[in-house]
Amino acid sequence: MNGVVTMFLEVFTNQALAANGTVYSQAFDIGADNAFFLAAFAVSGTTTVNSLSLNAEGSNDLINWVPLTTGGALVLSTAAPVAGGANVTDVAARYVRIKADAGTSGAITFNASINSKQL
Repeated sequence: MNGVVTMFLEVFTNQALAANGTVYSQAFDIGADNAFFLAAFAVSGTTTVNSLSLNAEGSNDLINWVPLTTGGALVLSTAAPVAGGANVTDVAARYVRIKADAGTSGAITFNASINSKQL
């Protein structure tokens, strides 16, 4: 993914989620950027294998949110500690947020960040 990174933002820091839990990041304005790299690190979990699904969503009005489908999902599904990343491209929305869902196998604590850019 080419382009110069214009913004770095931590969207979750030591976020704890119970099994089957869901949490949303604050919305952030990516300005003229139309892509970002989503990075996540599962710090700990209560079972051998935990699952964490991070999905990018976009909005132009901060009310109606739609999934960003081009690279918009990141799944961590091995025992913590584990890291992963996903390129999210073709972002046509002004605002972006990250939806985090924990799997059924137990609680998980994680960090996530984005690096936005214009392609």
